[in-house]
Amino acid sequence: MEAVFFDLGNTLVKERVSGEAARKRMLDELYRCLREEGECVNYEALKNALEKGFKECAERVKGSFKELNPEDVFKRCFESLGLTFDEELLRKALKAYFYSRVDTVELYDDALPTLKALKSKGLKLALISNALPDGRAVYEALGLSKYFDIAIFSFEVGLKKPHPLLFEQALNALGVKERESLMVGDSLEADILGARILGMEAALIVRNG
Repeated sequence: MEAVFFDLGNTLVKERVSGEAARKRMLDELYRCLREEGECVNYEALKNALEKGFKECAERVKGSFKELNPEDVFKRCFESLGLTFDEELLRKALKAYFYSRVDTVELYDDALPTLKALKSKGLKLALISNALPDGRAVYEALGLSKYFDIAIFSFEVGLKKPHPLLFEQALNALGVKERESLMVGDSLEADILGARILGMEAALIVRNG
């Protein structure tokens, strides 16, 4: 074994609050950002428009391995609210919304000790996560970047696990072969099946029950 690949959510990090509470915090930060930028927007109208944007974009990629584009979601949201915005406002809004997710998650107690132990053995580490920008925000804020040689997020690739491209990118970046690598994750389909299709070893981690 030369390399170990990890999933992020429910593998290395867990929720500190309920999903509903996390979404409310993210919406609150987006609302604050827009108000600070001089956009007069109603809170409930913003909530409804954002939910509609996510739903419409999710429908467009339903049944495929494609990841939804967060910029498309926000553009649809803003257009439905009649907001005039530029790319700078879009960037600030995306950061306000997704980066506030950092405050709603935490590392599992065994995450860092495991990563440190693997690094000490000279193993290469890769993170492959089906995530939107909040995944990268969490990855950076919790200090995980110091342990991984590469991190791949589905929103940056445009595809989700179990699509082989994400695994292949990590394998190529680390210069290792499939049979020399182990994937660790909590999803039978995305993590285990995705890895085994390519001939990698795979280990399912069950955090809840």
